[in-house]
Amino acid sequence: MNRLLKIWVYSNLHISLIAFLLSLETNYMLGIEEDLKAPLLVFFSTLFIYNIGYYRSILFGVKAQRSQALWMSRNFTYWIFSILISLLALLYLFSAFSNKAQFLIGILSVISFIYIIHGITFFSKKISIRNIPYTKTFIVSSVWAMITTLPQIIDHDLFSYYHPWLPLLIERFLFIFPITLMFDIRDMD
Repeated sequence: MNRLLKIWVYSNLHISLIAFLLSLETNYMLGIEEDLKAPLLVFFSTLFIYNIGYYRSILFGVKAQRSQALWMSRNFTYWIFSILISLLALLYLFSAFSNKAQFLIGILSVISFIYIIHGITFFSKKISIRNIPYTKTFIVSSVWAMITTLPQIIDHDLFSYYHPWLPLLIERFLFIFPITLMFDIRDMD
């Protein structure tokens, strides 16, 4: 049982399922039926970006993720397999969206990659958006809120005054913000 629990938590399946369910909730709230491409994109993108994030943890021994990174390094085959499967699924799902939705997904992907890369050298200074005080919580909350709501809204052309997309986006941000705030407080140590 302990092994299954470690696979569930350390492999990021749990967090990916949560992201999937948030995106699925958006479909339900907006009346989008029988369209799982956005929730599946969110699931595989979360799985991909979180598992890619372990790369630095494994190589450089980041303290905040030491036990998870250690598990991933011991289960290297799973780690690589999940990254490759996620990437293939993402490429397939990405092609199913409209150009406007693809543009948004691309922007959010770039922000996510910049977020997981630490210590970028820029004009001879090492910077990391994760280390800029008080921005981490806003970045994570904003990206999660946008990726779990906007692809469906854009793809189904629901930008109107009659659809509750803006309150939904704000509500999602306010739901995710306190959760990410706890992780930001933990990382301050």
